Amino acid sequence: MSTTTTICLWVLTFTACLLTVVKTNSLPIRETPSQLRFVKQPNNIHVDQNGRVRLRCRFHGLEPHHIVTWTKNNDTISRDRALVTGEHFSVDPLRYSVIGGYRKGYSDLRIQNVMRFDTGNYTCRVYAGPSKNATASSMGAMLLQSRISRVTVYYLPPMSYPECPVEMRYRELQVGEVVPVCHSQKGFPAIRLHLERPQDESRVAIDTTSASDFIFVTLNITESENGMIYWCRATSDAFPYFNNNRCQVGPLTVVHKPRAVIRPLKYAIHEKDDAVFVCEIESSPDPAQVIWTIYPPIESHRIELFDNNRTLQIKNIHSNDDGRLMSCTAVNTQGNDTAHRVLAVRQPHFKPQLPIEPLHHAPPHPSNRTTDRGKTSYCSAVFAYRVLVPMLVGIILLLLIAIMALMVRSRLWIFTKRLDEHSAQTEFTRPLTEYEFQPAMLPIDNKQTKLSIT
Repeated sequence: MSTTTTICLWVLTFTACLLTVVKTNSLPIRETPSQLRFVKQPNNIHVDQNGRVRLRCRFHGLEPHHIVTWTKNNDTISRDRALVTGEHFSVDPLRYSVIGGYRKGYSDLRIQNVMRFDTGNYTCRVYAGPSKNATASSMGAMLLQSRISRVTVYYLPPMSYPECPVEMRYRELQVGEVVPVCHSQKGFPAIRLHLERPQDESRVAIDTTSASDFIFVTLNITESENGMIYWCRATSDAFPYFNNNRCQVGPLTVVHKPRAVIRPLKYAIHEKDDAVFVCEIESSPDPAQVIWTIYPPIESHRIELFDNNRTLQIKNIHSNDDGRLMSCTAVNTQGNDTAHRVLAVRQPHFKPQLPIEPLHHAPPHPSNRTTDRGKTSYCSAVFAYRVLVPMLVGIILLLLIAIMALMVRSRLWIFTKRLDEHSAQTEFTRPLTEYEFQPAMLPIDNKQTKLSIT
């Protein structure tokens, strides 16, 4: 009995030890930091303005003491689920939020009502956490860093763009001056600005470097721009509905010194006529004064001025007025210009002195043969037009009628032939019972009787 009891005690002891070993092996082992890894990392995202963004990070082996952060352009914006505000930036808590944690094994950054300033490079990082002797703000060594996620925000400039400076309508522009006529925010993808129907495309330039977020259209001013009106239009391939935005440039006011030219109303001036001369002036602004001078001087009672001194009339022209020098001077705020003209009076018996040399051989007169040839060619052309052309037209019409008649005749012949063939075939296939036979009386000589066959 004692031996059996001893054996049972040994068996029970061995079983208890075995169960203890099995339970010990089944206990969870704490994962080391080397087992921490990413299951999912954030990707590049393209989003329209006022949209939503969600950047996802999934982990394996995340522990409670680990600290998960999000960075934007290498600036930390969150620590675990708390947002961080730096010295040179701030995070809007109404638009930014972080969800997840070590229990769920993930950390997601969400951005609501995305703005163009949210464009940047975002990363997710995992730190070991502060040590015992470190400060509370310390995050320890960095254990993991995700790949860079580029968030690109597509946005348009405000609908008030493009803008054309209103002062361009009242400002006096100088010739050769380069002025910005319109501007707009670039947006992303960048919009295009262009000036509609300029007089010279080479004088229009697009400036995209003066300001980082703006685009300008500049124009090199010339005299021809005076009084012109242009339209500055913004277009975008990514946003077609934005292509109707435009603004008015001008009317432009370009100032330059005058240009004067003297033109007579009548070039042939005789004695006792009235001579009228017009001083044509191109000027901006209008000339302040127009001054006429005549040398040698002429009597004042024979001179009259009209149209703000731009028209000069000299009455009762004399022969001694020939050769007088007339000058018209136009003056404005930008300078002056003078035009000159000599008064030429045509003499009563004026004949041009042209060198005339006698001809040694008289030009041959056209012979009768040449005239006859001309008449013959003309008659031939008339005959061809009035006789030959109608004859050719009639012959062509007759040929067409004959061809049509032959075609009709051939078709009738074919139709008749087919009709005969059809009638013959119908007659051949008709049964014998349809035919009617008349009784025949055949004489028989032997018996002198008549046999009726039906």
